[in-house]
Parts: sequence; C-alpha cells; structure tokens
Amino acid sequence: MVRYPLTSLTVIGLLFLSTFLYVSFRYAARETLTPPDITARLGLSRRLYQEGDYDQTIAINRQLDERQSRFWQAEMTTGNAYFKKGDYEKAVLHFKKAIELGPQFPQPCLNLALALFKAGRTEEARAAYRHVIERFGEEYPQLAEKASIALECMGNTTPTIQ
Repeated sequence: MVRYPLTSLTVIGLLFLSTFLYVSFRYAARETLTPPDITARLGLSRRLYQEGDYDQTIAINRQLDERQSRFWQAEMTTGNAYFKKGDYEKAVLHFKKAIELGPQFPQPCLNLALALFKAGRTEEARAAYRHVIERFGEEYPQLAEKASIALECMGNTTPTIQ
C-alpha cells in the first residue's frame, strides 16, 4: 500500500486555509458599511447632536472615520459638537475636513469662520468670512449676509452656530 502523507497534510492545510479565508471575508463584509448603514449613522449623529449629546455624536462620527467612510456631514456635525463643548481648535480641524470633503457646501465655511473667531484667531476668521461672501454670495445670499454682519460686528458681539 502506498502512503501519501504530504497529500493528506496538503488537503488539511487547504481546508484550514479556505476556512480562514471564508471567516476573514465574512468578518470584513460585516465591518463594511452599506449606504443605508452610513445614512442611518449620519442621521443618528445629527439627532444626538440636536439633543445635546456631543460626546456620543463625536463617537459615532469617529466610527465612520475609522471605517474610511468620511463624509462632510459627519465632519460638520463633529465640528459643531466640539464647538458646543468649547473646544474651538478641534472644531476648526473638523470644519476644515468638512470643507475638504464637500467644498461646494457653504455651511462648513461659515462655521469655520465662527470657530476661528471663538478660538481667538480673528484675522483668520475675517478671511474665512470674506471667503464665504466671495465664494457663496450669489448662490446663498442669506449665508453671505450672515458673514457680512459677522464681519461688521466682530468686535461688538459674538455670532453663534445654529
């Protein structure tokens, strides 16, 4: 009788390898967010922000970021949460990320200007407000008006995020 010890080991090895690959694939597929999952998380993040739960808002958006599911809305909401917590420098970072991911949207630009102002970076805030007026003035006149008002009264009152 002929024995094939290497073949038996090869078959067992292939079975283990195929099982490992199958489990790895299933696990990776489970960790990938589908568009409905992303939409749901963005909605939950927004709701938690509106309810004032800024720490949970930041945590949910961090999970999206860890999965390379970066969206300007998540960065914007995270920036707003940091702003409400009084951490203006972190708010600035997230508003800049939101602008990078969605440069066509004016609200992150306006919020960036306000966060810069609150962080004591007045000249940068003025430049950011001017950018809102120049870039979005025709398409979004109400936001440009807010930026103009903020520029006029930067020394007198503090604008707020809504």
